[in-house]
Amino acid sequence: MFVRILNFFLVALTVATIVSNYRVAEQTRVARAQLAVTDQRIADEQAKSNDLQTQYVQLSRPDNIQMLAENTLGMSDKTTVQLASLRLLPRRGEGEAQVREISAPAGTPVLVKISVRARN
Repeated sequence: MFVRILNFFLVALTVATIVSNYRVAEQTRVARAQLAVTDQRIADEQAKSNDLQTQYVQLSRPDNIQMLAENTLGMSDKTTVQLASLRLLPRRGEGEAQVREISAPAGTPVLVKISVRARN
């Protein structure tokens, strides 16, 4: 009789072990599936990041910035001499503060000349 009870408990222990192993195996299978999905998402994000870095390098080139500024903003590549002239600088002793508009091509911001009275 003792052998039968021991045999029953050992069979029950074997069944419990099998169920436990199956549960762990199923959890492992689910975790691997989730890991595969996560790995794919990481690879997609890395590809997007690489694309963005490539676009940044292309867009940050000075010649490309100049082209975009000319095409989309209507800006032109003028030298410093074309933007400022010694005639436009205030002279000492010209009097009260004066404000006058300087002509600019259509579609560009208007520059304003401000001259102030010099201190004596």
